Amino acid sequence: MRRRETSEREVLQHDQEHQPAPWVTATPGFLSLHRVAVPSRVTDYLHRPDLTDRCMPTKRPLTLIEAPAGFGKTTLLSECCRILASRNVPAAWLTLEESDQPASLETYLYSAFQRAGLNVLDILRAGDGTPSSPPPLAAVLAKLLEHYERPCVLVLDELDRLQSPEAMAMINQLVGDLPSGLHLAFAYRALPRTLDIAAPVLQGAAEILTADDLRFTDEEIYRFAGAHRSKRELKAIALESAGWPTALRLIRDRGAEDEGSRGQQQAHQQIGERWIESSLFRNLSTEDRDFLLDVGLLERIDAELLDASLAGLGLLEKLLAMPTLSGLIEPVRGRRKNVWRLHPLIRKTCADLRRRTTPERYRAIHRRIANALTTRGDTVAGMRHASHASDAALVGRILMDSGGLMFWLREGPNGLIAAGRYLTEEVLGLYPRLRLMRALIHVTKGEFAEAQAIVESVAGTLSQGNSDATIDLQVDICLARGLLAQRGCESVGSAQGRALVRNLMRIAELPHVDPIARCTVEHALCTLHNLKAEFDLALQQGARARRRTGTLSAYLEMALDYQYGQIAMARGQVKEATQLYKRALRTAKRAMAVDPGLTTIGRVLIDELNFERDRKLRFADEGRVSDIVMQGTLQFAAYAAACYMAAEQASEADGVEAALATIDVMSEFARGKGMKALTRYTQALRISTYAGADLVEEAQREWRLGDFPDSNRDCLDLDGQSWREMEALTCARLRLQVATGNLDDGRRLIGELLKLAEGRELLRTRMRALSIAVVLEESNGQRGAALEHLADYLKLHVQTDYARPFLRERAIVLPVARAFLETDADETLRDQADALMAAAGRLQRAALPRFSPREKDVLSRLDAQTDAKIAAALNLTHAGVRYHIQRIFDKLRVNDRASAARRARSLGVLPSTPSAIGSDPNP
Repeated sequence: MRRRETSEREVLQHDQEHQPAPWVTATPGFLSLHRVAVPSRVTDYLHRPDLTDRCMPTKRPLTLIEAPAGFGKTTLLSECCRILASRNVPAAWLTLEESDQPASLETYLYSAFQRAGLNVLDILRAGDGTPSSPPPLAAVLAKLLEHYERPCVLVLDELDRLQSPEAMAMINQLVGDLPSGLHLAFAYRALPRTLDIAAPVLQGAAEILTADDLRFTDEEIYRFAGAHRSKRELKAIALESAGWPTALRLIRDRGAEDEGSRGQQQAHQQIGERWIESSLFRNLSTEDRDFLLDVGLLERIDAELLDASLAGLGLLEKLLAMPTLSGLIEPVRGRRKNVWRLHPLIRKTCADLRRRTTPERYRAIHRRIANALTTRGDTVAGMRHASHASDAALVGRILMDSGGLMFWLREGPNGLIAAGRYLTEEVLGLYPRLRLMRALIHVTKGEFAEAQAIVESVAGTLSQGNSDATIDLQVDICLARGLLAQRGCESVGSAQGRALVRNLMRIAELPHVDPIARCTVEHALCTLHNLKAEFDLALQQGARARRRTGTLSAYLEMALDYQYGQIAMARGQVKEATQLYKRALRTAKRAMAVDPGLTTIGRVLIDELNFERDRKLRFADEGRVSDIVMQGTLQFAAYAAACYMAAEQASEADGVEAALATIDVMSEFARGKGMKALTRYTQALRISTYAGADLVEEAQREWRLGDFPDSNRDCLDLDGQSWREMEALTCARLRLQVATGNLDDGRRLIGELLKLAEGRELLRTRMRALSIAVVLEESNGQRGAALEHLADYLKLHVQTDYARPFLRERAIVLPVARAFLETDADETLRDQADALMAAAGRLQRAALPRFSPREKDVLSRLDAQTDAKIAAALNLTHAGVRYHIQRIFDKLRVNDRASAARRARSLGVLPSTPSAIGSDPNP
């Protein structure tokens, strides 16, 4: 620092003490000395050693840095100069201006070298007197370097500001006659047209750094923005700044202010805008500036869209050729090629300036963009620009032209929610039908009560006319109601459910209905018939929808595959169900960005099929309802399947209490969402769980609280409930009858259930009914009847390997299966029994805890004797008995004696009937 101050004083003393030729004494005044001083390091400078090392001017004769304003050209070169100074390498610096002429430029250059520590004045004064004209610059520098005998650097910053052709000719001569030992570094926003650097570049003597080289990496952004920020915040900053150093600083400083300080936020925004106007737009003509402000209204830019929006031709080429935007307009990856975007900070500044200065033009261009985007099918983007134009009519028209309610079939829930942001009350007032779009948005969010309220409100205003608009509205209302029914929000047998089916059938036959709407209606009918186990009708409606669909909607094709797969599963057509589910899941994965819930539905249904077959589950969370299931808005079938599997797994692993806890989670979820069918289904599962564990009073209480029917006929009703509800409710009633010893009623219900299931082709239901029938007869000492039911089960198992009904009841069914193997039954059936017994054995061994001999003794007396009697019988202390009981509780994962006994019996550790050892009337 001292060395530089001395050099400056020498220059000033020279003016005072000598009066040589004017070109010798033309030292810049005090206010211009900053131009020959290396700029100070910026606040919060981020060390970038790799970039600095690459940029170091001494590595080559010529270093060129070309980048727009704000990319840190000056910061980088000044840091190189500081490093060179620490190495005792002179680095002369000159910031150029528009007014520089050859004479002043030469004087500034001499002053820059003098300030760097090279005694140019002595070289200029050497010889006989002072010549009347200055010697060539290159000659002076050559002589200077020869005298100095060491390399030195000359940095010319903002070279593009130099306007004088004669001054640029001096620079070109310096480049062409570059003295040995002199290294040049030029920084500019755009390459000056008259700068001649072809020779050193082609000879490999030059290095060119661009905006992409100066852009901050993600790691550097994280270091600069601050470690105190979350990873999500840092990613957002990286995305918004795009590595542009100036944008990064503005974003960081803006975020550093208190969120509640609106004034500070506005101040930072104004600073950024003014910097862009004064610095980045500095060399733009009025026409180019106006063009750029218009372009700033586009989020994505391609040739066709730009020409259509701004009513021009070849505008993209013009935009990409603007030097001001070098490094600030970048390609966008996506389906479309040759798509670009302005840096977010530039785009926002341009848009704000256009909105404030010419609001009418701002709105007009947004309308043009909206129409251009809508023409190419970008509905949501078109709505967004129409909203920016404050044109509610255009917002509504765009959505209606895209199909209205049919829009969700193409775009799924995510697109639906995105479009919903622009459905203001003004828009809905102009297009009342779009209120149903809001209902669908509520459905996708699981807000079913809100959705139903909107649907009923719109339905209440439905006119009785026969206009096309009225027909379209009827279609929309029916589709919205169908979607709610599919979610289990309304019983298919309710008055409203029956009316829905009638209306859908009527609409399906109407002429002049939109093709995709007709397909959707027929798919809805397929779904409703499927729910009621009217499988032939469901397949007929699905076939009609498939014939009409063609290439209109992959979404509908996938949805039909899911429906067909469920029908095949219920019928026991395992191969067909597997193929249909897998095909639908492949389609769903391709559409995952549109509707992630589609993949969840497929995974749950595939797992359900595997669970019935005792195959490994790929997607389920063992013993609990998956978080993914709870977050989605799935179909009733997927929710029911997920809950059943989770409860069964919890029971296998941790006993009755765990199963009930799992059911409670789903029951609370269903009740909170207003899902009537799912609430009813979970109540039936709870009753089955209680009854299967001999908790009769609890099961009976749940039956009363659920307001379930007392007659078999009402339990079997498929007009008022779905087949899954019927199956769960009837199985729950049967298990309750087994637990209470109600043999006659149980037999009648089994007979009626088997007849219904056979008539409706519900093979899975038949197999569940038969397994419970085996339990009912065996529990009442009717081994012969139990064997007959088991034989019927095994006959079905030959064609469909559903093992779950057998495995669920294995504690009681296994002895019957052993007895069956001792009969002279058909060998095929004996093989089936043997395979099922092997599967049950694997499950039992996996779930079976290991007990010590003493623990087994205690366990065998646990449900019949008090602690005192156990202690006396086994010669243990009271504390010893309590110790072993606690160990038993831990291994069985229960908290009381009765639960321990039930759990041990279900695992086969204890006999299926309570022990009579030392029976105690008051255990």
